[in-house]
Amino acid sequence: MSERSRRAFFIAAVVLGARGFSAAGDDPAKEYAALEEAFETAPLAWPDQYAAFRPKYEAFAKAHPGTDSGLAAKMRLLQFAGALDGDAEHEEAARRLDDVLADNPRSVRLAELPAMWYLFADNDSRRMWDALRAPEQPDAVKAAVLLYDAQVALHQKKYDEADAKLREIVEKYAAVPHGFFTFGEYADSLRRPTPVVVDVAAPDIVGKSVDGKAVKLSGFRGRVVLLCFFNGGFGSGKDTYSEEKGLAEKFKADKFTMFFVSQTSSPTRMRALAKTEKLTWPTVFDGDDGPISNRWEIDAWPKWYLIDDLGIVRRIESGKPAFWAKAAIDELLTEAKRRRK
Repeated sequence: MSERSRRAFFIAAVVLGARGFSAAGDDPAKEYAALEEAFETAPLAWPDQYAAFRPKYEAFAKAHPGTDSGLAAKMRLLQFAGALDGDAEHEEAARRLDDVLADNPRSVRLAELPAMWYLFADNDSRRMWDALRAPEQPDAVKAAVLLYDAQVALHQKKYDEADAKLREIVEKYAAVPHGFFTFGEYADSLRRPTPVVVDVAAPDIVGKSVDGKAVKLSGFRGRVVLLCFFNGGFGSGKDTYSEEKGLAEKFKADKFTMFFVSQTSSPTRMRALAKTEKLTWPTVFDGDDGPISNRWEIDAWPKWYLIDDLGIVRRIESGKPAFWAKAAIDELLTEAKRRRK
């Protein structure tokens, strides 16, 4: 599976994780919510997670045909096609797309499909887009298509075209839910943000931490902050976050804070990860390609920003922090101490 496909897999998981809990009021919905809870909290790397849960979603979809929850399970199975490679991925995706469109071709759940564009061969991709662009589709689907078109235009540097589509989303669909946010929040985060570079003020980040408390990046002004955008994978029998824990321990007596933005598939998975891996620092949920990561233009995991006590970005890095973080944090803490004298 390519890195592009892997990234898109997690984008789809974010939206599906949100939708899984949106239906309520019938027994299939409660059963599906329990299945999603088990899926999101399973302490497994994603290939193992896929293998373990695919039969469960297949059984659920078969047991609940014609229901919203059954369709949700079929969408999850379509997403799972991304765990395969090459022709097998395309063939599985085509089969699952047939199941989804046969079930309910006008469901709001089809708004999840643009995030899965990478799964389809050309013919099936055209078939998907023809279904999504039908004029009778619900607002969520229309907004999802516009959002995708805007992102393509941005990638192609067609900024006026992208701005027009984003404005249309804000004007017509701002309050329509999309995953854990709204289309308006997504559109605003994509509207030509000022680049986050070294020696500029860090944009504020506002969210809820693992314990449900409101937290803001600006609330740590006066402290050196090591900010990380991470995709939140579970480890494989070893301490995956040992370097980060070592930094938190080394500087615990100083005016220093680690601050993580989680790009896991759901807040449920973020909380499970924090508990399993014993992550104690502030962590807020964004999901892959969420409004926060869009604003910061995140293009790799993990992505690090070292921010001084005045709120200025002083260093940007990718990968693990072992080779640079300790000395760089020490230097900024020394600067901050001089300013306080």
